Amino acid sequence: MTTSRWQPIVLLTVVGSVCGLVAVGVFRWWWNSLESPYILIGGEYVDHSDPTFTGAAFMDLFPAEPPPWLYSSLVLGPTAVGLVAGVALVVFGGRLRSRSS
Repeated sequence: MTTSRWQPIVLLTVVGSVCGLVAVGVFRWWWNSLESPYILIGGEYVDHSDPTFTGAAFMDLFPAEPPPWLYSSLVLGPTAVGLVAGVALVVFGGRLRSRSS
């Protein structure tokens, strides 16, 4: 492959990476703007045959954090799409160019 064929592949891959980094920034901004990014889990066991008995009540409050794979997928997804688009542009653009010549 000549250098001119690599240029659209690299360009679209870099554009995809930049879009992914922007997506991570927007997601972090949105996540930090939430009023209360906490998950509240609570429950209580009630024995319906004896309404006076209730089991232990529990409540847990912990900060919710997005899973680490979310950040990598927000960057790798658009990067992969840019790479595939660049390869498709080179392959199909080359075929169209050779047919029109």
